[in-house]
Amino acid sequence: MERCFIMILNNALTVSVLIFAIIVLRLLFQKAPKGLICFLWVIVAVKLIVPVPLESTFSLLPNRTPVSVGIVSQQEPMLETGLKPVDAVVNPVIHEQFTSARATGVNVIQVFLHVGTIVWIIGVLGMLAYTVVTYILLKRRVRVSIRTEQNTYECDDISGPFIFGIVRPKIYYPSGMVWEEKEFILRHEKAHLKRKDHLWKPLGFVILSIYWFQPLCWIAYILFCRDIEYACDERATLGEDKQWKADYCQALLNCSVGRKRIAACPVAFGEDHVKGRVKNIMNYKKPAVWIVLLAIAAFAVVSVCFATTKKNDDNVEHNFTCDYGSSKLYSKEDMDEAIQTIMNEFNNWKGCEMHSIRYGSDQTCSEGDNLSWMQELENANDNKETFTECIMFECDFHSPKSDADAGGLNVDEEYTDWQWWLARSEDGPWKLMTWGY
Repeated sequence: MERCFIMILNNALTVSVLIFAIIVLRLLFQKAPKGLICFLWVIVAVKLIVPVPLESTFSLLPNRTPVSVGIVSQQEPMLETGLKPVDAVVNPVIHEQFTSARATGVNVIQVFLHVGTIVWIIGVLGMLAYTVVTYILLKRRVRVSIRTEQNTYECDDISGPFIFGIVRPKIYYPSGMVWEEKEFILRHEKAHLKRKDHLWKPLGFVILSIYWFQPLCWIAYILFCRDIEYACDERATLGEDKQWKADYCQALLNCSVGRKRIAACPVAFGEDHVKGRVKNIMNYKKPAVWIVLLAIAAFAVVSVCFATTKKNDDNVEHNFTCDYGSSKLYSKEDMDEAIQTIMNEFNNWKGCEMHSIRYGSDQTCSEGDNLSWMQELENANDNKETFTECIMFECDFHSPKSDADAGGLNVDEEYTDWQWWLARSEDGPWKLMTWGY
């Protein structure tokens, strides 16, 4: 679960740039159709829930994994956002905390990931539990309702109209409403149904439940809910005259007075940001074609630049070959995580150049003596982590060409079959234990 939390953490960090860009676009293109704005929030949702990153040579995201999966085993843990001002502020703090805690034998990064994973899971379960409870309570309130027409019900125990349900959504409105108001309400709620907002809004809340710790995700969800109301108002009032729109706005105001927010999921008439919606309805005019085309072009540029990541070719980026061999014990993903942990250490070896790295063998990794050796090294450092797996890689590299950088290595020499040994506990990250011949 810690590796899953790191993936969620990386998504939460990298999506920040996209959300900020969309907020700026909302301000720049206020005259663009709000249905078009809603599409931008769909792009945010795709970026947050699709596990495989979308790649593009035009991406401006400096790094898709600011938090390395091997950060626990790094000699000097750091974030690699690719933004130097951010790294310059954050990394000294991380290094200071890690160094001071390390003197007492505590791996503060490992503690943070472990505690953070638990807190994250509790938060997700709490958000989902809130959704389930409010859904049940609201269902009880509308169970005594009178059907007035197809898919439409009148209820005594609600203060405002809304759509309830996902598979078979129904429109509910409070008893005693005059016919004129009901006409506007039904027009609005049916517009919601045509736009499938009863599906999009709950989906957005589920995604928010996963990323509940990211403040910008909360802002994105609030603006998304606001934009779907704007888009629905534009659709419901399309082609109507000013007097009709004025009556529609009055019905909107009447429904919002004294109204309590129901829950995160129902789509409701008069639910949110009434002042802004009234202003948008009365001032809305069908935008010129050039505005729409310019908005689409700007949205496309932002999506390509901030919703994708740079193409990543390990052989080009690291300039060495990887031989994964044939293993029944570990997947390519497992090996990539181990290799990344090795490179976190090797990159600190000034002047060294990696040429190739290859997986040892299943036989070597499955031998009990080797796992016991890893455990002895762990215990010798007064650490208490219990390992369940170990892995070994061999590499070829060239040592530095100057005495000042060589350290314990021979100067300007090709090293072959250099071994790297790593171990991990169940569901834990790889930890670099030792290296050499």
